Amino acid sequence: MAKVTNNEKFPYTDIVRLSFSDIIANTTALEAGTFQIATIPAGGAIELVTIARPQNFTATSTLTLSVGTTSGTPTELMAAGTIGQGAGAIAPLSNTGSVFALAPGASYSQATASTVKGGSLPVNATATAVPVYAKTSAALTSGETTGVVVIGLRIIDTAQYLS
Repeated sequence: MAKVTNNEKFPYTDIVRLSFSDIIANTTALEAGTFQIATIPAGGAIELVTIARPQNFTATSTLTLSVGTTSGTPTELMAAGTIGQGAGAIAPLSNTGSVFALAPGASYSQATASTVKGGSLPVNATATAVPVYAKTSAALTSGETTGVVVIGLRIIDTAQYLS
């Protein structure tokens, strides 16, 4: 898991690259939804979560990945997106979790109600540091020999400027 340096940041602050061997090595935590991939710092929020699969998994067709802040069932940032077997890369998926879901014309309420018509929607604003977890739907078999998934996160850290 890499913290992106300042000149590489846009649009992500954190990049997590999991190969098939990383997933196999961390199967227990990934299946339990307790595999921590990042932290939303105190005073921070998150505004973008993207998953992409640049290299397909050859032996697993039903593998899905979800991302969130709830240990055990992390889905609020990224609902279960299919990353299993298929030809080549998959189109990236972004912000499919429940906290990003907003019906057209609906109000988004944080401190006060407002209507979001475009731009970014920072979510999960927090006064204390909050871990971000990844969860897979299944274990990869030991016969798996290829496959990579990349998770990009854009985490807002306004607290770094407060002191």
